[in-house]
Amino acid sequence: MKTCKNKSIEELKDICKDLQDKLNQVQSFTINNINTINNNIVVTAGLNKDLKNFGFENMDALPVSLVRDLFMDLKFRDLLENLHCDPDYPENHNIRIKSIKRNVMEVYRNDKWDIVSFVNGLNELLLQGHRIFKHFYKKNKEVVLEDMSEQELSEILCNLDDIENMNKSALKPLHEELQFMLESFKHKTNNEVNVNLCNQTDLSHVIL
Repeated sequence: MKTCKNKSIEELKDICKDLQDKLNQVQSFTINNINTINNNIVVTAGLNKDLKNFGFENMDALPVSLVRDLFMDLKFRDLLENLHCDPDYPENHNIRIKSIKRNVMEVYRNDKWDIVSFVNGLNELLLQGHRIFKHFYKKNKEVVLEDMSEQELSEILCNLDDIENMNKSALKPLHEELQFMLESFKHKTNNEVNVNLCNQTDLSHVIL
């Protein structure tokens, strides 16, 4: 009886040791996974120290040839999408949707994220686009006139004035385009984060 009792105790010890080893394995995986998630959040949330403040973007994202093409039809969305949503220029990702439900956005300025309403955020984007187009025109007037008649140019400048003067009828369709642009960019960015997390999460070595 004594031998059987000792054997049972040894078996229990082995079982406990095996369970402890598996528990340690799970704990180690959990800690590593949390670190992976934290690292991804730091990278994908945008390293704030590398972000450019709104209005001080890296303008290499907008070569003159591109602005020239977009100026012809005042393609604000394409202009601002190239400036703020290009994956090759993450330092320019300085405006984003905070909450669609609450209609608020975030703008990075003075080295921190400021919360603004959708309307104010979209207006800031449009006024930025207006400044870029106006600056291009002033520096390249002769080139612009090679591409269009004076009447066509007059209409474009008139449309630019509508943006500068915050003409509501001119702003509404542009607001819708820019909101869709930012929603698409947010969705794309979130998907990339999820894919990265899935690729780095491996449960195969945890056997219970």
